Amino acid sequence: MAKIDFTKAMKTLQKTIPLLITVVFSTTIGAVIVGVLLQQVTSGNIAVVSGISTFLTNWTDTVVSFFTTFGTAITVTLGLLIVVIIVVLFQRYMGGGSKNDRM
Repeated sequence: MAKIDFTKAMKTLQKTIPLLITVVFSTTIGAVIVGVLLQQVTSGNIAVVSGISTFLTNWTDTVVSFFTTFGTAITVTLGLLIVVIIVVLFQRYMGGGSKNDRM
């Protein structure tokens, strides 16, 4: 059975989190700016050609549905990761990972 180096995994995660936070923060700020502009265009406060307005409205619906699906996938992935961590820790606590078992 393959062993999981939990300490190494946590160190790698610790190195990756600042980069992930930067990417998520930048993406969120960009999405807010684009969302506000699209909302103003689709509500009619910013006048554009009707073809562009139709395209932006449809594109907004597509982007929102994508991020909803993406958010759901991230939630499921994090939930599964937590379950795996709990199982690994429980196995170590119960001593199932030791090679001295005589069952």
